[in-house]
Amino acid sequence: MAYTRKAFGPLLQAALIMGVCVVFFVGTVRIWLWYRGEPSTPGANLKARITAIVPQITTGSPQSRLTAIQSLGAVLRRFGPSAPYAQAIPAMRKALRDPEMSVREATAETLGILGLAARPATPELTTALKDEDLSVQIAAGRALLGIGGEPQVQALRALAEVVANPEPIPNRSSIIEVMQSVGEPGEDAAAQALARLLANTDSTARDDAVSCVAAFGAGITRILPALDAMLKSDDPALRYTAALAKIRAEGLNANPDPRAIMILAEAVSNTSLLPMERQSALAALYEIPPGEFEAAGMASVVSSVRPPMSAALRQCGLELARQLEHKRADIRLTAANLLHMINPEDLAGKNESDREEMYPDH
Repeated sequence: MAYTRKAFGPLLQAALIMGVCVVFFVGTVRIWLWYRGEPSTPGANLKARITAIVPQITTGSPQSRLTAIQSLGAVLRRFGPSAPYAQAIPAMRKALRDPEMSVREATAETLGILGLAARPATPELTTALKDEDLSVQIAAGRALLGIGGEPQVQALRALAEVVANPEPIPNRSSIIEVMQSVGEPGEDAAAQALARLLANTDSTARDDAVSCVAAFGAGITRILPALDAMLKSDDPALRYTAALAKIRAEGLNANPDPRAIMILAEAVSNTSLLPMERQSALAALYEIPPGEFEAAGMASVVSSVRPPMSAALRQCGLELARQLEHKRADIRLTAANLLHMINPEDLAGKNESDREEMYPDH
């Protein structure tokens, strides 16, 4: 008996200590949840909380209405379909007509969390697609995409107009990504909209379109036919834009289009283009984002990059060398800077074998 007590005594003590620790841990978690003001499980407390929030969405000051709808959004993000959201939808439908833009935007974003369950708010969300504020239009479009059916078609149409709009839009790429999230219809609509922007007469809008090409990801093939057509344009600026976009779209790990390579090589040497445009063309030939050049300096990154087509770069070097004797000082300075950015091995023609490997028939 004494032996048994000696053997099991430590085990009983360990079990007792573990039990106390578990009780302490559970109690601490519950206290933390109570302190955060959030129920540990969806249920009566959650319903009571939403019930308390709903009236505040449409009453009080603009800031209190915004805080209320943001609080509701936080609850819905955490609990999703398990939250008793139905009681909040009538208030959110009304909030979509709120005089404050921030409240309308936050309301559309909150409805977007519900997906298909936001269908009762379809009429108000459809009206919000024509809101005077762009951010509200975009938020409403995203919410309608989650509902599907005809509302989704209307949303894609509206978002495509936003993408094709030449006015500066800070989140154009994110709109394209959202459109693609609904599959082929979204990919097609986004590609057609971006093609329209690429063909815009405003050079700033075209530059923005080029920067959005990478947002297509796996759906990039849908924009390539439009780029192919633009490469044949009579407009040099449009050809340059298309070449820049196509190189960025395809990447040089695949077989880059020889027409795009040629157009970009010509752009590097084109004195009628702005220095930044010529540098962007050279960046595309080396498949390095222009921002990386600006941040680290071209010479510091080119040496470690396999050039796409040494013959084209060598031809650029020869033309830039001629421009060093140009009568205009700014052209001479740009030519010198660009020459400094080209890998010396390309200037010397040491990478000619790369061209033969990539283009044996050219």
